[in-house]
This record gives sequence, structure tokens and C-alpha cells, in this order.
Amino acid sequence: MKKSTVFILAIFIAVSAFSNVQFDHSGALLNQGKFLEAVSEYEKFAAENDTNLLAPAALFNAANIKLIELKDVKSAEKDFENLIKKYPGTRWTAESYRRLAEISANSGDQTKAVDYYGKGMQLAEGENYNMPEDWVNRMARACGESIDGIDDANTKIKAYNDVLRYIPHGEDRAVAMQRLAETYETLSERELARNTYIQVLETYPGFNATEDIVDNKRDFIGEDFPWEAVKLISEARRTFDQGNFAEAAETSRKVIENYSGTAFEQFGELGFIMASVYTEGDFESGIDNLHGFLDKYPGSPVGSYARRAIDFCAEVLSLQDNIAEDPQDYGAYQQLGFTLLRARLNQLAVDYFTVAAKEADDENSYYGLGYAYQRLGQTENSIKAFEKYLEKDPESGSVFNIVGYAYLGMERYEKALACFDRYIELEPENSNAYDSRSECLFRMGRYDQAIKGYKKAIEMDPGFSNPLYMLGEINRELGNSEEALKYYEEYLKIDPNGNYRENALNNLEELKNDKN
Repeated sequence: MKKSTVFILAIFIAVSAFSNVQFDHSGALLNQGKFLEAVSEYEKFAAENDTNLLAPAALFNAANIKLIELKDVKSAEKDFENLIKKYPGTRWTAESYRRLAEISANSGDQTKAVDYYGKGMQLAEGENYNMPEDWVNRMARACGESIDGIDDANTKIKAYNDVLRYIPHGEDRAVAMQRLAETYETLSERELARNTYIQVLETYPGFNATEDIVDNKRDFIGEDFPWEAVKLISEARRTFDQGNFAEAAETSRKVIENYSGTAFEQFGELGFIMASVYTEGDFESGIDNLHGFLDKYPGSPVGSYARRAIDFCAEVLSLQDNIAEDPQDYGAYQQLGFTLLRARLNQLAVDYFTVAAKEADDENSYYGLGYAYQRLGQTENSIKAFEKYLEKDPESGSVFNIVGYAYLGMERYEKALACFDRYIELEPENSNAYDSRSECLFRMGRYDQAIKGYKKAIEMDPGFSNPLYMLGEINRELGNSEEALKYYEEYLKIDPNGNYRENALNNLEELKNDKN
């Protein structure tokens, strides 16, 4: 928590045009761990400069230090409340509501926490500021957790309906609506529950919350609902995320043809536009088509995706213009390579990284090239690129880990083991290094050494769940049922929603059945 406090302060100072010596001095005291002095200076600054734009930030930082560093919850709570009264409608008011919500949630008053979260989200956009999208999403998730902690179903329903007014379109809103439907269902309000489930399906097809409804509520909703539309949209999104853009475009086209005039048509249109841009590489036409989509569907629940796609296309065009103006600007080649890599345009990224690596002989270009080849399934080329990177930076443990796993995938175990040994040599305090080496030993059939390595990883980091799952796997392989059961159960206890959750549950069930 200490780091986050300093981070919030540092970000504000970095972007503010109104910073001054007294305010900066308060920040310096905070960084030095002189918390009481920092609080005093912040409060003094706010009192003497109450019309300064930094005044509410100073009060927030002072209250934050009291809460996090000095553990003076009551005083901090009072200060956040006073800030809200004195400076309503600022970003620091929204932040203060967040802190008050967290204080209430930690004290067990979830109803009060929900109220504060709602007020904070209501202030996510102000006259001279916009809170980051990630901030709003984290608020929504925390609010949902507090609502889940409320016992009375009717109070839950009111809370969900209240906060849904402020949660923007996206996964978190879909989850909140899903939970609202589930709460209706517990009260046997079947029609309200069904209608809310359908609203989620029609508004957020392809989202995780929708997938859960498809898996578990199909009989409840009934076969008269157009399930095939949701299936097609989910399939288009999945193939797009995997980089199969042509397939995503074809699936989206089917949605447009089969569900024209319905709520699903816009999802097919956006999917087709984005997949076509990525398939054809025509970013200029992509921007025009995406603007056309936003004009046609101004309140679309996937409007934010379209706007982000416009920003991406504009960034690509800008970098391409830079390269056209200066073909020897290899930094632009590298930057464009990483931009394309983030968008999973892997082959196009390879083209730009190759030029940057060849002409500038730059380690970061080799790094990007290695990742792009890895995503394309060209393991040999990936290893060559990463090894070129290691020639430039021979002490990068994380890259030795990447190369080790590449060799592991090719079943070249001795080379993989050498990479993992080097990873441990470079980062002896990193539990992940021992986890990686142990996986290699497991694949080589050297079970005793693998067990020893996994146990060392757990000893170094008791919250590291992967070694627990792998110890379950090894013991299951060896026929040590009791040990396997123990480790699978420990894995699920530490990481109940982890990557191996389903495997662990299935293996547990199988082992218990065998035992009986």
C-alpha cells in the first residue's frame, strides 16, 4: 500500500502545471518516510492556498497518509468527508469517496460502502477531468464485492439498480447485471430474472458474463431465445483474439446476414469492420468505417472498442508517415512493431522488427521479433531472435526463461534445462525460476529433483499456486494419491479461479472416486 500512495502523488505532481515548492517539499517528506511532517506540510499548504488547484490534492494526500501509513482510520475518514464538503466535484472528491467506501467495506458496513462507491463513480467525469477507465472498472468490481456481502436480497437488488446507473458499458457492467438477475432468481422473481439475463445476452454477447449465462441458464431462459446469434458473436470474438482475423470476419458477416434488424446486428458489423482492417491492413479505410459505425450506433455498448480501434489505426498511420518521411528512423520501425504486436498483427510486426533489428542492431527489436515469431508458431526463428537479444543483454533472466520454454516445447530438454539453470543463476531469489526448472525436470522424468525444486519455490513464495498444482500432478503420476489430493486442495484454496482450476477439480474427483 505504501508504494501506491507515493505513486498517486507522483503522478499528480508530474502532470500538474500548478506544482510549487511547498507542495513538492511535502512529497519529498513522504518519500523520506517522514509521515507526520508530510501530513503537517500538506495541511498547511491547503490552509494557506485554499483556492489553489493543488489544495484538494494536498488534503487528499494528507488523509491518505493518515489512513495507510499512520493507521489513523477515524481521523482519515473525517478528513476525506471534509474534503468532499469543501471541494465537491473534483477528481479528489471521487478519490475520497473511494477511500470512504474501502473504510466502510473493511469495517463490515457493505451497504454504506456501496453508497460511497456509487457516489465516487458518479463523479468519474467532471468539468476539467476524467478518471481513467481502469479506475472506474476497479470501483465497479469493488462495489460488486460489497453488494455480494449484503445479506438481504431486496437491499442487494436496490444496490445493483443504483450503481448500474454509473457503471459504463463493459465486462463489469455485464457482471453486475448478471448478479442482479441471479438475485431476482433467489427471490423467485422469474420474469425479472429472465428479462435481465436476456438483457445481458443482447447487450454483451461474447463477454465472459454472457458465456456463464449460456452455460448455466439456457433451460431457465428457454429455447425461443436466438442462442445461435450469441454463439456466432462469441466465436467471432474468440477467433479475433486468437489472431484468426479472416475467420472472425466471415463469422461476423454471418451475424449481419442472419440477424439484421436485431440487437445483434451491431456486434456483427463492428466485428466485420475490425477483422477486415486487421486482415487487409487498410487502416485509413478502417478509421472511416469505425466512425461510420459510431455515427450509426451512438450509444453502442461496444462503442469504446470502436474508439480504441480508431486510436490504434491512427497510431499505425502516424508511425507509417514517420517512416515514409524518414526511412532511417528505425526507432519508428521498432515502435510500430510493438504497436502491431499488441494488436496481434504478428506477421506485420515481424516485417517492421526485422528492419529495425537488421539496420539498428537493437536488442529491443530482437526482443519484439522473438515474441512475434513465437506467436506465429515459428519456434526456431523465435529462439534465434531471443538469443540475439541475449547477446546484447546476457543477464536477462526473464528472456532465458522464455527461451527455456521454447526449447521445452520442442522437447530439447538439455538446452531448456541449461536456460533455466542460467535463470536461477541470474535471479536466485525468484521463485518462478525454480518453478520453471522443475517443470523441465518433471518432463524429463526426474521426479525427485522436480519435487525438491517445486517445494523450494513454495518455500520462497507461499502464495505461488503453480508449484502446488504441479506437485499434485507429479504425485498423481507416481500413484501417491494422498499427496496428490493434498496439493490439489491447497492449490484450489490459494487460487480458486486459477488457470488449472478445472483440471484440479476433475483430478480431485477422480482420485476421491478411486479411493472409495
